[in-house]
Amino acid sequence: MLLDSVMPPTFDLTHITDSTAAAHENNFHSFTAWLSRYDTTYGFGATARDASVRPGSCTPR
Repeated sequence: MLLDSVMPPTFDLTHITDSTAAAHENNFHSFTAWLSRYDTTYGFGATARDASVRPGSCTPR
């Protein structure tokens, strides 16, 4: 038997989806913080908030 990943004993798709969305949100914030540190290279903004603005938009994500 090969176990690829650990699954909870009670399958709850809503919990799995919510957890995945939260992980993506945390990764996005980490990425924009990293991206802002390299503003001179990439030019997306000197702060994480600036780097999270969609190109052509004025609304931060």
